Amino acid sequence: MITHPKRTTKHICATGKQRYLSEAAAYLALLAAQNLRAGQDAEKVEQRVYLCKLCNGWHMTSKPDRKGEQ
Repeated sequence: MITHPKRTTKHICATGKQRYLSEAAAYLALLAAQNLRAGQDAEKVEQRVYLCKLCNGWHMTSKPDRKGEQ
């Protein structure tokens, strides 16, 4: 089994989402997820990354950008 170097159980946020240690790592994971789903009819497709106020890490979400939020 191949695992992603940034995806270990110690990098899980209290929200249950995968925690990325930097914006760049989250963005690379976002691009990989979008590329993976490109040929599929997926209900949810990751749209953006954001900084989590709970864990101070970065997450991906399929929700579009909300006004005033990055």
